[in-house]
Amino acid sequence: MTSRILASAALVLCVMSSAQAAEKDFCKYLEGYAKISMDANQTGIPLSDLLKLIKDNGNESELVNDIAMDAYDVPRYSSEKLQQESIVEYQNRIYLKCLRATREKK
Repeated sequence: MTSRILASAALVLCVMSSAQAAEKDFCKYLEGYAKISMDANQTGIPLSDLLKLIKDNGNESELVNDIAMDAYDVPRYSSEKLQQESIVEYQNRIYLKCLRATREKK
């Protein structure tokens, strides 16, 4: 199961790397990393494996690494329902922070 999740994450990371160029999609891009990061945390993938996967997919952004590391501050849940809630909450938090930050720059 872990290899299936890592393979899925690798595919999503590759797709998002090309999406990074579009500024209007930047917050969605970060939201995608937030989802992958929290999903990895909730399924028990070691943080070191996630950071290696991010780096291997050509993203060495400090911001993306911070998103991944912050996800691991959230406790792992045993219930599928709580795991999914924590993933969605983390995605929303990162997306909202990004939207607010980009609005302030304009």
